Amino acid sequence: FFFFFFFFKQKTAYEIMPSLVGSEMCIRDRYMGFLPILVRRGAKLLRFGSLLGGGFSSKLARGAKSYKYDPTKFGLNPDFDMTSYTALKGCGCKVPQVTLQKYLSNIGDGTIGKETPDCSVIKYPDTRRCLVSTTDFFYPLVDDPYTQGEIACANVLSDLYAMGISRCDHMLMILGVCLDMTPAEQEVSTREMIRGFNDKAAEAGTVITGGQSVFNDFPMIGGVANTVIRDEEIVYPRKAREGDVLVLTKALGSRVVVNAYKWYKSKGERWEKVKGLISEEDMGRAYDICCGEMTSLNKSAAELMAKYKVHGGTDVTGFGILGHARNLAEAQERDVDLRIHTLPVIHRMLRIHDKVVNYKLTEGFAAETSGGILMIVPSESVDQLLKDFKQMESKEAWIVGEVMKGEKKAYIETVSYTHLTLPTSDLV
Repeated sequence: FFFFFFFFKQKTAYEIMPSLVGSEMCIRDRYMGFLPILVRRGAKLLRFGSLLGGGFSSKLARGAKSYKYDPTKFGLNPDFDMTSYTALKGCGCKVPQVTLQKYLSNIGDGTIGKETPDCSVIKYPDTRRCLVSTTDFFYPLVDDPYTQGEIACANVLSDLYAMGISRCDHMLMILGVCLDMTPAEQEVSTREMIRGFNDKAAEAGTVITGGQSVFNDFPMIGGVANTVIRDEEIVYPRKAREGDVLVLTKALGSRVVVNAYKWYKSKGERWEKVKGLISEEDMGRAYDICCGEMTSLNKSAAELMAKYKVHGGTDVTGFGILGHARNLAEAQERDVDLRIHTLPVIHRMLRIHDKVVNYKLTEGFAAETSGGILMIVPSESVDQLLKDFKQMESKEAWIVGEVMKGEKKAYIETVSYTHLTLPTSDLV
């Protein structure tokens, strides 16, 4: 058994939780300030959702999953859109990297996050085991609450995966219920975000054992991921050698896609600028590709990191590929630089970025949400790792750079662009 704490009225709790787990509950008096909900653990809890991993080679050629959302199916108005309730979307809500580093300098000796930028690693005394923990949460960047829940869960787990850890022992869920929504909108959006988060956790082979929820101005979802693991099983992000190769497992451009899709749906002034650069059909396909990328787990990448003993990695999220590469470079034991020479971008997003809105995508600072793993691969292993990744995920990973002798810096130089091509077949 486990306890899950939600700050909902009694009616809301009764209606939301059975849809999540389909088991008994014990709810305290409706006038209490919190509602501890007792749920039976077991197979019924771990109901798998659809496997939504984004295949962009043979799988995508046969048609991509459509992420078009119809709120009327849930009894809501046709114009209901989760992203309308927040001014900041996804990992774009993060505190700027330079500002965050200033804040963190006041914690302890000021080195927090320097050696392991993605996770907290605590070694248990007199043992070889470590507690590896991470946390993340953000505001909606897609209109579908279920998909938002999936993305949030995949994003939390990516910090573990970035250290070559493919097993998560358990998760906690962080939830914010939007004050500006009607009771019906609160109920549907909260229930569906929870369901998406839970299904993705089940796909990852882990369980949600608790959490915290609040009322908030913006909808919010995220969580904590924990695992206990032997120290030697962790891929620490600090072993880069001159001649190593940088590999990225997901395409860039999610911030451009989700915003352009919102402009397309609203048919406002910005869409007037965009529609000459991309057709409505291709805009929908780009959005489906983007959602497929964001909802897919980086678990295969973690398994390959361990298998091929890569020399480090990080997940590409709120600071952009160059921002996270800089953190990775600073963590290195040797005096090396990380040179990025290729940016794989979802098709047509570069022209929208260049002509309509500047999110610093070409500079490497555009925020990504639930992005790929940027890993440092020994040159002798890179070809086989790429083959294995394609076989496991039915899509490509990209060589995007190299490790050179240097001063623990990261930079983009002589950049070329690889486009993740949109499918031509009908959506399914």
